[in-house]
This record gives sequence, C-alpha cells and structure tokens, in this order.
Amino acid sequence: MRCAMTVFFLALALADCARGEKNPVPGGEGTVINMYLFSTGDSFRNIEPVLAAFEARTKETLNIGLRLHIMSVEDYRNQMPLILDSGAEADLVFDAPWMHLAPLMQKDAYKELSASFESPGLEGLRAAFPRDFLDANRFYGGLYGIPIMDVPYDIPGVFYRKDLARKYGIAIETYADLRAFFDAVHSHEAGVIPLAIGNTRGFYHMFDSPREMARDRLYEIEGIIGGGRELLYVGLSPDGKQVTGVSAYGDPLASYAAYMPPRRTFAGFNRYFFEASRWSAYTEPDTVLRETAKPLFLGGYAASEEGTISEFEAERQRLEEAVPGAELGFWPYNEDIRNRRKGVVALSFRAWNYLCVPRRSAKTEKVFQFLDWVFASKENNDLFALGLPDQQDYRFPGFQLTWNPRFVRIPEGLPQDIQDLLAFQAAPDSFTRTPLAGFIFDERPVTLEVAKIRVIWEKYHYALLCGAYDDPSAALRAMNAEMEDAGLAAVKAEIARQVRAWVE
Repeated sequence: MRCAMTVFFLALALADCARGEKNPVPGGEGTVINMYLFSTGDSFRNIEPVLAAFEARTKETLNIGLRLHIMSVEDYRNQMPLILDSGAEADLVFDAPWMHLAPLMQKDAYKELSASFESPGLEGLRAAFPRDFLDANRFYGGLYGIPIMDVPYDIPGVFYRKDLARKYGIAIETYADLRAFFDAVHSHEAGVIPLAIGNTRGFYHMFDSPREMARDRLYEIEGIIGGGRELLYVGLSPDGKQVTGVSAYGDPLASYAAYMPPRRTFAGFNRYFFEASRWSAYTEPDTVLRETAKPLFLGGYAASEEGTISEFEAERQRLEEAVPGAELGFWPYNEDIRNRRKGVVALSFRAWNYLCVPRRSAKTEKVFQFLDWVFASKENNDLFALGLPDQQDYRFPGFQLTWNPRFVRIPEGLPQDIQDLLAFQAAPDSFTRTPLAGFIFDERPVTLEVAKIRVIWEKYHYALLCGAYDDPSAALRAMNAEMEDAGLAAVKAEIARQVRAWVE
C-alpha cells in the first residue's frame, strides 16, 4: 500500500476521494484512511517519508494507509461542509469551534464517539484521553470530536525580533515598551513592517482577551462565532450563581449597565476594537486581505507577529535560517501570565481543535486503531510530531493530530524565560476553572437566528479584528443593528435561560 499526501482544491478532492482507494498489501487487503487537514503557509513539509515509515512499522499489524488531503485554511473552511455532503470518502477530519464544529454536529454530519472509546484493545487511546478529559469536551451531551490539545492554554503573545529591540535599547516588558519598539522599527528600518497579522485572527488576544473579560466576571459563550473572538458574553454575579446580563459587541449602552467598571461603558466592553484601530498604524494597509502573517515575519519583512508560545522553537529555527543574525523574542500579552501568578487566569478547559469521524465513513474501527497507535507511546507520537530522527526540515501542525497532555514537550536549549512559561502553562495548578467550565450553549432552539448572525459577523469581522475601520464605534453599532434585525435578542434570551439552568 502506498501512503500519499494530496494537496488539492475541491474538484480534485472529490475525484480523488470518490475512488475509495484500497490497495493490496502482503497479508491481505489494506484500508486507506482519508484524513482532511488544512495548511497555513508551509506548515506541512517533508511528510512523505513519515507516511512511508508509518506504513512500514504497521503493515503487519494495522494494515492501514493514511492519505492526507491538505487544503488552504480558506478552502478548508469553505469546502468542508460540501465535501461531507457530497459522498466523498472522508474518514477523519479536522474541525473546531472556530470552523464548523457546532453547525455540522447539528446537521448530524459527525458520529458520536463514546462507544468507540470503549472498544477493546484501545489502551493507548484511553490513557491519552481519560474520561474527565473527554467529559470536558462533550457537546449536547455527546462526544462528537476527539479533543486535540496538550495544555489547557497555549499562551498567546508577540513574537518579535529581539536583535532589533536590543539594537534600539528596548527591553519589552510593557505595552509602552512594545509601542516604542514599533515606533523605532517604523522610523529606522526601511521596508520592515512593525507588526504582521493575518485577517482571520487580527490582533488575536493582544487587547482585552477573554481572560481579562473573565477577570471582570464576563464569560464568553464559546462556539457561536469562533475564531479570534467570540461575539457574545454572559455576566455573572461574584458568587457565580446569578446572570447579570448577556451582551454582544456593539450593543446599546444599556446592555452593559449591570457590569463592573470598566465594562459598563460602550468603550469598556468593546475595548479590543478601539485598540485594534489605534494599533493598526503598525500593520500593513492590506492586512484584511492577508490570510497568514508568518511568511512576512519569518522572511525578515516584519519585526513581529502575533502567535502562541508552543510555536517558539519552530519559529526560531525558521527565522534564524532565513535571516542571519536574527534572534527571536516572545512577550505574553497577559500580565498575570508574564508574572506566572498561579490560579489567576480562568479557563473553560475546552479544546480549540478536534478530530471528527464523518457519519458517512465506514472505517470508524480502523480510524480508532490508527489513533490508538499514535497515542500509544511517545515513540509513535513523535513520528508524526517530530518526524524521523535524521529528517531535516520536517513540519507537521501538532494541533491537528499529535497534541495531548500525555506528551507535553519542552525542547532543550530554549531561553530560560521560554522554558519557564512552558512549564507554567503545563502545570495543573497554573489556571483555574471559570464558572461556565463545561457549559455548552445548545443553539438548536435559535438555529436560524444564529445562522443569520454568523453571516452578518462574516461581513464585518476581518476589518473589525484587524482594526481597519477608522470609526470602529460606527461599524460596531451598524453590525449590531443588523444582528438585532436577525434575531439577536432571541439568542441572548436563550443564552440567559440556559446559563441560569446551568448555574442553578
């Protein structure tokens, strides 16, 4: 059996998968698992030797071939629902709350997997995914995706050119230092953008993250919008037992009146978008058209980018290869995390990334045997996570397959501050649970209204996240008015009803 990686657009995908290819191997007919993933930039590289090694190691046992279908993130986002509806052969697919997870679950596109985890002979999979881990990632009472996460929170921050900061005598410890660095780059480094960001995430959590919102007793309702930011938040009383309000970005001022300062003002609740508009002066003028910022930063055309700390080692290697003399630095946005304050940052402990089995697939048993092999040992996991021992320039995005708390890795040779942050985010007592940990909003009573709201958000969100509006207040109010016409009040009322039942 020949394992293969296919990179394609939709027409090729449907033609390739429709064949349902099964190739004979010694010992019997083998099974090909068709796995769908997405790529940003060159996040996959030199995969073929790893696929061949997997086949060689398992041909006398699993007898499974892995066919990877890899798309760009935009193609994946747009085409995956059509692929699942088309009859194309798809056996294991990536999905997420920030993609199509909730609507595709509601369309019965994915199998419920609880029974599969109870199948005999899957000790490796059960060790990697104990019951409490799975229970924290159920939707509507069922297990419709396998949570792919290694730590409860991948610390976000700014990757920056530490060599340039040193050149201008700047140690980045505060937002004022960061702005001074951007100003220095803008004034003295011709052709270098101070900050590169992509349109799907914008500044991500650089301003007013859900962690800061939770500190002020406002908790995001996950899975309605997804992506860089959620749209709707619920306010809770200090004891977590009473709902004080449900609000969306751009709401009239009265919606925020019950919250603690500074959230009871329009500017306080919508702070991210005002900050994004101000800081957009440091980004590219056409940022809203750019899907990913990594090529700019890693090619030396930008002095910084937003990202998460798990990427540090790969970012450092690629930057140093492309820009001789470059040194990578990382600055976490959150002050409590910078100071490594235990138990202050509140999380839901829900994964952002999942692997799902399409309902049409007839290969669930083989899919679980493959996943059991991947998570059965560090050696197996390392094959996909790190590549072959002597392999050069191998890349595979672990958040789409290999991440797991059982296999947390802190690479050797990292700067001490990065080692400390990685150890902090892996420690069980570093974070606390929000009062809504485990809560999942069931949008089925307001499915039509939520669908309409998502369409409206799509119209505004790239420009809002990237700070492209000169008057973000006007854009937010216009967006909110359209959402009100689409049924936003009904969605808020349903959220309030379900959260009250949850906290009671």
